[in-house]
Amino acid sequence: ENAPQLVFLNYKQIDKLQTLLAKHHCPELLDELPIKVNVANEKERKIFLYDGNENKDVVRIEDWLEAKGPVMVMEWALNLRSEASCQAKTLHMEDELFGCPDEALKVTSESG
Repeated sequence: ENAPQLVFLNYKQIDKLQTLLAKHHCPELLDELPIKVNVANEKERKIFLYDGNENKDVVRIEDWLEAKGPVMVMEWALNLRSEASCQAKTLHMEDELFGCPDEALKVTSESG
């Protein structure tokens, strides 16, 4: 009853989401949609990963990928970890998301 309602959406469908939200919550914006602003288009992306060790080190993703090498890439490409619980659930959600025409997926407490 009090469970959160989540929606996963392909980022390419954001115009549809803006229109739907405006229709129900701010109809005065409908004539101005879609609003597209990339406030970080000039900003360099710096992606870091938490190492997971006791020292709580942070590693640049480029360094992490280089250290993992081709084994990790092959594992991903061949879907060798598809039975791992978290990864399997994520892959299943991606399959469902991209399997429907709207590329949107609503997750409720009944979703399993």
